[in-house]
Amino acid sequence: MRVEWTSPLSTIGGKQADKVVKETGFETVGDLLGHYPRSYVDKGQLSELDDLVEGDLLSYVGEVVSSD
Repeated sequence: MRVEWTSPLSTIGGKQADKVVKETGFETVGDLLGHYPRSYVDKGQLSELDDLVEGDLLSYVGEVVSSD
C-alpha cells in the first residue's frame, strides 16, 4: 500500500482514524505529519508540590500498595 501526504488517515489508522479526525480535525496523513506540538513538558524534572504555581503542568506519580 502506498501512503502519500494527501492519503486519508484511514489508510494508516483504520477504525481509530475516525476518532483522531473527530478529536483533532486532522483528515490526511499530511495534516498529522505537519502538526507541531504547541507545548512540551520536561518529564525529567521533578518538582516539590510547594514549588508549583498556578498554570504549571503537573504529572503525578504514585504507587499502589494495596488493592483491598
